[in-house]
Amino acid sequence: MDPVLLIKTVKTLHHLGSVTYPNFYKGITPTQLISTFRKAKLLRIIKHFGDDGKLSLILLFEAANWDPTRIPNPEMRIIFAFYLYAALKIAHRDPRCSAKSRSEPPTLLHIFDTKGFSTSHAKIFSFRETLISIRLYNALPKNVTKCVIFRNSGILFEKTYSFVKWLLPYDMRKMIHVCSDDISPIFEHVPVEGVPKAVGGLAENDEVFLADLEKELDADGGLHTLLNMIFDRS
Repeated sequence: MDPVLLIKTVKTLHHLGSVTYPNFYKGITPTQLISTFRKAKLLRIIKHFGDDGKLSLILLFEAANWDPTRIPNPEMRIIFAFYLYAALKIAHRDPRCSAKSRSEPPTLLHIFDTKGFSTSHAKIFSFRETLISIRLYNALPKNVTKCVIFRNSGILFEKTYSFVKWLLPYDMRKMIHVCSDDISPIFEHVPVEGVPKAVGGLAENDEVFLADLEKELDADGGLHTLLNMIFDRS
């Protein structure tokens, strides 16, 4: 990713956390955060390279693995950001990744498996939390996120989403798909052969899932420095 763009994004996130929403980072420590990465298994990331070496990442989040009482929503946003950081580092070392792809943002696709979505999750979707999510989305480079799928949706999730969806910008809303098991919009960007069987594709899971994300985060001295800078604990 372009270093200038990365710095601008981090500054925007830092401003949101320290000025606009001062409780954004409250109570979070870098060491606890790294430990959370390792234990929680909240996110899995799927990598795909096009014929031109262009990198696409599918971020798979499973609601059943997230206990909001143990990992609050602000921590989830940080976890999400740094899992993406680790995924980019690992994927960019792949020989299939073109030089051009290393210098520009990847295509991001999201699959949220809502199986296990409970009232403790639903309580998080407040007006304020939705506005924070919109601001974070707007902080990303434009046209990076191409598709968001909420899979295995039940009545509780659908009612929760219907409550907040009209707060979302039109461009954000039109890329969101709420469905039972149809992930076909993903295939417009990544062929079915590049999507793991675990979520409805044809690839063997161990061929496409990025491994060692937690190990990458734990071993990255630069990340620890960045965390300390963000949390103002140098």
